[in-house]
Amino acid sequence: MALNQPITTSDNFFAGEDKTITFDVTQADGTTPQVMTGWALTWELKASVTGAIAISKTTAAGTVALSSKFGTNDRATVTIADGDTESAGAGAYYHHLRRTDAGSEQILAYGDVTLRASGL
Repeated sequence: MALNQPITTSDNFFAGEDKTITFDVTQADGTTPQVMTGWALTWELKASVTGAIAISKTTAAGTVALSSKFGTNDRATVTIADGDTESAGAGAYYHHLRRTDAGSEQILAYGDVTLRASGL
């Protein structure tokens, strides 16, 4: 089930800082934790839904990690380095977390993003 998970100004996502974003993934009922053991995932920050990719993180690169909130490998954590957001710059973006295994591709989470200026 794709979860609408916007990252807003209240999430304090600033350009030029290290950040982790956590996604708790559920099955289609919206309640049952989704077992993601062995899944390949990609998280992307884009200029718009159809725009250029500004940041890409993957399980293969070790920048998307699977862990368990309920003991089922149902949580994905994306690690973003300060240099990633410095080069992207403050502004309005779109993001999505998707499963990329052949034959099982699907969007797991998505939403608008506000990347705030750091003031530094």
